[in-house]
Amino acid sequence: MLHNLYPAPTTTSTWKLYLTIGFFISLFLLVFQPFGLIAYHDPNKYWFIGGYGLVTFVVLTLDNLLLKLYFQTKSGKKDWTVARQIVMQVMILFTIGAGNYFYSAWNIHFYNPYIGFLVFQAFTTAVGLLPISIITILNENIRNKAFLKEAYALNQIVPATHTMEMQSICLTGEGEKNSLILPSADFLYAESSGNYLDVRYVLDGKVKSTLLRTTLTRAESQLESHPDIMKCHRAFLVNIANIEQAKGNAQGLRLQLKHTDDEIPVSRNYINDLRDKMKS
Repeated sequence: MLHNLYPAPTTTSTWKLYLTIGFFISLFLLVFQPFGLIAYHDPNKYWFIGGYGLVTFVVLTLDNLLLKLYFQTKSGKKDWTVARQIVMQVMILFTIGAGNYFYSAWNIHFYNPYIGFLVFQAFTTAVGLLPISIITILNENIRNKAFLKEAYALNQIVPATHTMEMQSICLTGEGEKNSLILPSADFLYAESSGNYLDVRYVLDGKVKSTLLRTTLTRAESQLESHPDIMKCHRAFLVNIANIEQAKGNAQGLRLQLKHTDDEIPVSRNYINDLRDKMKS
């Protein structure tokens, strides 16, 4: 179970979430004043307690930057598992506990700093470890079952679906400097990478790749007359006539194509479009 694939956490547009988490931590501590805070007396007590939310926001932001660096490594998001998710969450708890300790030490004198540090880690872990582990495992099971079900439904459609379209397609790069012309049946998929599009297709029985300086949106408009080619992800176009089977796990739905071992991701908001297109 711990080695099952798990959806990698997003590292973009998270500052609003972190700000919300920090706000609710401040609110929780101000209202309930646990962990001895109710016995703390100071003219600036409420400002001091509210500062824990700010510390949490800063620590989560720094953790997010470190996570971005990790996802730039070779394994990155592809090999993200339940175990790695739990370890990541525990590390986040540790850094939040450390941040809260140093923030507290700035305002409160600890007779034994080492014991104080351990106490803060114990409080943070006690509050977060069990629910994090339970939620992670339950979420993996729920997502895995959901996407396995979606994959099964699509696989009932795949075998008898489309006959290969023999019309040629033409993709041109910006400024018409480079172009690619091939039978639509030989088109496998295209992946967007910045201002470039990596097009994968079959030529003489082998998978080839051509890099065009163009956007996915531009390519999509050039392929409007080819109903078998559709957008299935914010970064992918796929030829549904070349789908061999669909696979599902907690990370989502993926398409296995003919001629290649590459698996193409399908975003949740494109699953219904894909199913309808394959049925039509």
